[in-house]
Amino acid sequence: PGTYRLNLYLFGVKLDKATDIPAGFVGVVKSNVQETPNWELAQVPSELAGVLAVPLVKKGSVGIWVEPLAPGRYYLNKVAYNVTRVDTRVQTWNYKGGYKRRYIDLQVTQDGAIVQTERSDVVSIPKDSADSAIFTRMEGWLVPQELRVQVQVEPKDAPFLVASVGSVEFAEDKVVTPSIRSVVRNICAAERVLSLIDENRASIEEKIEGAVIPEGKKAGVTIKDVRLVDSVVPPELMVARLREQLADQLQETYKREKDAQEQRILTEKSRATADQQPELVAAEIRVKVAEKNKLAEKLKGEGEKLKLIEIATGQKAQVAVLGEEKVMELAVLDKILNAAVTNPDIVKIPRVLVSGEGAGLEGAAAILGASNLVSGVSQRSKKREAADQRAGQ
Repeated sequence: PGTYRLNLYLFGVKLDKATDIPAGFVGVVKSNVQETPNWELAQVPSELAGVLAVPLVKKGSVGIWVEPLAPGRYYLNKVAYNVTRVDTRVQTWNYKGGYKRRYIDLQVTQDGAIVQTERSDVVSIPKDSADSAIFTRMEGWLVPQELRVQVQVEPKDAPFLVASVGSVEFAEDKVVTPSIRSVVRNICAAERVLSLIDENRASIEEKIEGAVIPEGKKAGVTIKDVRLVDSVVPPELMVARLREQLADQLQETYKREKDAQEQRILTEKSRATADQQPELVAAEIRVKVAEKNKLAEKLKGEGEKLKLIEIATGQKAQVAVLGEEKVMELAVLDKILNAAVTNPDIVKIPRVLVSGEGAGLEGAAAILGASNLVSGVSQRSKKREAADQRAGQ
């Protein structure tokens, strides 16, 4: 910009806008004029050797300059210099959608049975995605694999990108995306289907990233990161694992419910025991009293036993002195006397006085009167005396 004294008959003047390179971009210059005396090729980096399709030149020579323009404003003749702006910011390319996703839902009925229900959804391709999901073939199963790739065009690689491909969009569509699809298919084909969702997932990501980085470099694109997003594993492969997990959870649930019921029973039992505490104390006292009574009866029985033993010993001695018949008569008389004491009504006033010199019970009969008991004893005594006299004859 400025003031210029020009002969308009010799020079034509055309006003045009300045070239602005915003932040996050660089400008790749294609020069149509030779500013330096000699035309010189630029030295190509070793990693790009053999890949570059169009030669890069040093600044001032005709061709694509190897040095890009930094962000700023430049006053350039657009007829002499053609500037291509290249985005050097980190970009995210998403590969998702474009498939039909199937589900098999598991439900537990009231009786504990597991019921399977199948459903499906169509996943469309988002407008801002780079492309659809990558379809891989693993163990005979078709597995759509969603992917997220972070890329960046470094300023030093911008001239190479423009010279070899043309723009970032062309590099994405014509070079990087086909390479990523091929690499993902090749690596996933050698893996198990379930490895996409287990502990081997990270190793698969590393393999894919290591394989696609050189492919991106061929187009001047630096691949920063590759991540597997959603692996659409066929639901048939997940049913067995889900049923096993669900069965384990049900078993644990039933166990906890059982423990809760047992704890409830113990609680109710403790509560009932507390409510019946007076009755339990009374029952314990009765048990102790019964035990004491049992011990007392046992001791009493042992005392009776000893008493009967002593009585039997005395009766044996009495029989030895008086004879068996006399002892029996005394025993009968003792029973009669006890009966008379217990029942006084059986004792009658004597109407006949009986006396004698024999050794029988006539005197006792006189005392008791003409009762049936005494009569029976007297008659028995007389019969025994008659039997003794006959035996003596």
